[in-house]
Amino acid sequence: MRIQFRRHTGRSVQDRNVLIIGAGPVGRELQEKIAEHSYLGLKLVGFLDDDPSKRATQVDIIGSIRNAHRILLENKIDDVVIALPHRAFEKINSLVTELHDLPVKVWVIPDYFHLALHKAVFDDFAGIPMLDLRAPALNDYQRMTKRSFDIIIILLAFR
Repeated sequence: MRIQFRRHTGRSVQDRNVLIIGAGPVGRELQEKIAEHSYLGLKLVGFLDDDPSKRATQVDIIGSIRNAHRILLENKIDDVVIALPHRAFEKINSLVTELHDLPVKVWVIPDYFHLALHKAVFDDFAGIPMLDLRAPALNDYQRMTKRSFDIIIILLAFR
């Protein structure tokens, strides 16, 4: 079956064509990660972005977001990653709705992802997985150590 698939499509079963929507800092960071992890079989086809100045200067932007449906079909895209800023929330919603009928996997990178990821924790909140951006700065062991230190300092100060 793999040989037949490769003959028919010209690519391996594991290869996945990826399109990133949003050529901003988060989208570019994802581009770097895809390049670093080439063994995953992800092939970046390009970006979609509505900013005319970016489209004029960056050759890997293959079109605007409003043409997403057509571009996905033309380029046989397997995965779409939406890396738009939070202010484009309405555009993200309409885009997800528009792509719902296509056989593509749609991923969304939250705009605040790069701001606090080192302290973010995925947790279950009322049965819904959520990203906790205000995870405690200290873990239990660190809190206990700090409390012990505070008590020792107070005892020494009152001697």
